[in-house]
Amino acid sequence: MIITDEAKVLLTEMMKTNGYDSLQASLQSGCCGESLYFSFTKLKEEDKPVYINGVAVLMKGEVEAKTETVTLKKNDDGELVVEDSAQASGCC
Repeated sequence: MIITDEAKVLLTEMMKTNGYDSLQASLQSGCCGESLYFSFTKLKEEDKPVYINGVAVLMKGEVEAKTETVTLKKNDDGELVVEDSAQASGCC
């Protein structure tokens, strides 16, 4: 996974505002199979996050493989977006 510098700023601001310190990546089932789902969380003592561009990210097992083609970035409207180069558009 790549987190651009601009996305890092947005993520850091959102986490701070909402009282979180890390990003959780997990898989969610849908009509097109499993897709990545991101949420904010607080690190626990036993957690072992991966740091991507200074952002603590929690992910386990097959989630890591799914994130290899993902980039978190800021779009032209200033919003955080997830781009996945391996995901076909209009899969359903």
